[in-house]
Amino acid sequence: MEAKMMEELNHSAQTFTELLEKVETQLPASERVHIKELQKLVENFRMNLLEQEVREKYPCVKLDPELIALVGIEPKMSLEEEKVEIRRALE
Repeated sequence: MEAKMMEELNHSAQTFTELLEKVETQLPASERVHIKELQKLVENFRMNLLEQEVREKYPCVKLDPELIALVGIEPKMSLEEEKVEIRRALE
């Protein structure tokens, strides 16, 4: 897949996930379960896109899913929190 298209798709998926979080609080508890499931599916999709992108650029690199998730798809983490989490994941 073209890099620009992958980037746009990833950004759209992230925006969709953020929108789901806003909607979730306005729904009855029975519907929140479905929102959580949808968020997880979108997160997994974004992880797969990121892994595919990394594999295309660096085919010999062994990927750590936890580290990829941390630096690749977590939008709400401050830079300082990210540094701490990256150190923890690398240990």
